Formats: sequence, structure tokens, C-alpha cells
Amino acid sequence: MEKVICINNRCSKAYPKNLERCPYCGTINIRYNSQTNEKQEKTKDNRFVRIVLSCVFALVVLVLLSIMITLFGWNESVGVKGLICGISIGAGTWFESWLKKKNFSFGKKRKPQVNKYKPPRRPNYAWIIAIVLGIALVSIISIILSTTVHYSKQFEQAKQENTVDAYLDFIDKHPRSSYADEARDSVANICRRCYDIMDIPILRANLDKKTKEQLLSVRQEKIDEAYKDALNANTIEGWEHYKALVYPRDYRDADTRIEWINDACRTKEAARQNEENQRKKQQMAEEENALWETEESAWETAYERHNIKSYKKYLKLFPYGEHADAAERFLIDLEVDRVFASDHGELPSMDKSYSMGTSYSVLELENRTDYDLTISFSGPDSKRVVIPPYKTIELKIENGSYRIAASVGHGVRPFAGQEDLYGCRYSSYFYIVTYRM
Repeated sequence: MEKVICINNRCSKAYPKNLERCPYCGTINIRYNSQTNEKQEKTKDNRFVRIVLSCVFALVVLVLLSIMITLFGWNESVGVKGLICGISIGAGTWFESWLKKKNFSFGKKRKPQVNKYKPPRRPNYAWIIAIVLGIALVSIISIILSTTVHYSKQFEQAKQENTVDAYLDFIDKHPRSSYADEARDSVANICRRCYDIMDIPILRANLDKKTKEQLLSVRQEKIDEAYKDALNANTIEGWEHYKALVYPRDYRDADTRIEWINDACRTKEAARQNEENQRKKQQMAEEENALWETEESAWETAYERHNIKSYKKYLKLFPYGEHADAAERFLIDLEVDRVFASDHGELPSMDKSYSMGTSYSVLELENRTDYDLTISFSGPDSKRVVIPPYKTIELKIENGSYRIAASVGHGVRPFAGQEDLYGCRYSSYFYIVTYRM
């Protein structure tokens, strides 16, 4: 036997099709056949559709009111937000009532039931759920919109100040906002343009990790740029300026390069100084050679300088010159003075043989050493004699007081003394005595 299902939601039981009413609740049922699953006529309940449309309408009202508040710059306090939500919910409720009054429907209208029996209505919680969800949705959207507008205003204020502190304060307050990355980029650009390396605020308190990494990257860029400039200049001033810009841990090889530059400068200065000295020496040599080109200029130079070296040079250049005898006398006098001024032994007096009564004296000098003996007489008639080993010579010299110096060289200490000659014959012999210490 074919059966039908009761259209009463509270009953919904199957009963034979040939029955006019449901034997359980008395409602005429014309929905579906439980055996064949055939579609029958039915009425459409449009309440859920009306609720959805009213929620959409309330959302549109909320969006419009939020845009209006944003455009006019009204105060966005909690009271204003609650008022907006209330107006939106009221507008949605009114719209649902208006749709119900107009008997809004997408399908066929409900046909009146044949029977006069009206079963008790089942409570419909869809309305309550829809209202709660609508309020929640509207609140969430309102909070999101208001927060976005709040972030936007604070970020615009930071942009107007356009300082690192303003941007960092915004990042500290809203590190996860949509404007945080733009604020970080602005901080990096300002530090890149206007800040020195050590002024970049990487040590600021409450600095988030992402901002700190970006500032460290900017700092490293500026360090690399400063290093490149110092490397291109490659001067002590450039490297000192680089060291003044960075921390000691970022000096890299600045000290080494400064030392290299100093070494190069010292080498260059030494080469320049050596070249200058050579030039001066060459110039002095040319001037010196010019002084000794002629005999007169050479004698003037030697006489003016009055030293052993000058007189020796004059005698070497002009051994038979007009002033050779004078140069020889001056040379002997200076050499005797040098012996007297140095460490020397005391020369004993000569042995006097007899008086000749002449204006000159005769000296008999004997060398009893293994070396050539040089004896110099400085006085009225300055003379020098060289006596070979184990030889004796006679020297005729004018009377007068003489300073006498005798030397053989070879590490032997010279001897010096003073002798007065008065027209007599004198004799003296020289020998070397060795003492063991």
C-alpha cells in the first residue's frame, strides 16, 4: 500500500495514502511519498531568505555609516561605534519586517490548508541565530574598519612629522599593522640619507626584531659605502675619517692601510730627501770645485778655512804654486797643534854639543825604530823631516823657540815637546819602548 508523510513538522509520520487526514495529528499531508520519493507540491518558507537579505542590508548600512564617519572625520569613540551598530541592526530588522509585510517569496505561495486544524508551531531558532550572527559580523567589521582608520590616522601623523622617532613610536604601538612595513622603510630611508653610522638607533629599547634587522642592514650599507670612499681616497685623512664614523669593531683593515700609507710616505720622503741631499752634494761639489779651479781662489779658500784638509788639498793641486811654502808651514803648524791637543808623550830635550854662534842651528836626528819617523818643527822656520828606519840626518834650521812633534804611526803614541834653539849643534835619537800591562 502506498504511503505518504505528514506535512506537520512535529509529526512527520507515514500513513496510508488513501487517508484524507493524518491519523496522528489530523493534518492534510501532500509532501512526498516515502516509497517512491516523488516530488509533490509544497509551499516555500521564505523566512530564512528574508533574514539573509536583512543581514546584507544591515551590513551595507554599517559600511556606509563607517565611510561617512571617515570622510567627515567624526570622533570614533566606543559610543559612536555602538550607535552605528545599533542603527545597522535596526535597519536590518526593519528591512526584514518590510519584506514580510510585502509577502516576499521566491517560489509558489503557500496554499491554504483544507482542514481548519492548526497544529502548534514549532519554535524557529533560525531568526535568533541570524540576528546573533549578524550582530557579531557587524561588530567584527566595525572593529576592523575603525582599527584600520585609526592606524591610518596615526601613520599619516607620523608621515607629517617625518622623523625616525615618530615612525619608531608608531611601530612600537602597532608592530603588526599594514602600515608597519612602510614605516620601517621610511625609517631606513631617513637613516640612509640623514644619519651618521653611529647615530642609527639600533640600540633603542623595545625595538622589534624586523625593524632592528632593517636598521642593521642600513648601517652595514653605510659602513660599506664609507669604506669604499676611504679605499678610493686611500689617504691617511680618509681612513681617519672612516674610523671616526664607525665603531672600533668595524675598523676592518683601516689601521693596517694607514700603516702602509705611512710606510709609503716615509719611503717616498726618504727617497726625496736622498735625492735632495744628492742634489745638494752635487751642487756643493760643483761649488767646491769652482773654488779650487785656479791657484789664487784655491789659496784664498785654504787660507780662509785654515785647516789641515784645505792646505793638503791646495798642496795636492798646486805642489809648486806661489803659496806652496806658506801652505806647507801652515800645515806643519796645524799638525803640531793637533799632536799637542791629543794624547801624547813628553819629548825630552835635545843634547847640546857646542855653540856655533850662527843665526841657525844644526840638528842631528837619529831614527832607531823599525818605522819611518816624521818630525815636525813649528816655529820661526816651520819644517818637517821624514827619517827612514835606523838612519841619521842633519837639519839646518833658524834659531828660535819651536814646538816639536814626532810620530811613527802604527798605533804608537806620538811625542811632543818644546825646544829653544840658539845657534848650537844639537843631537837627539828616537826609539820605541814597549811596556807589557
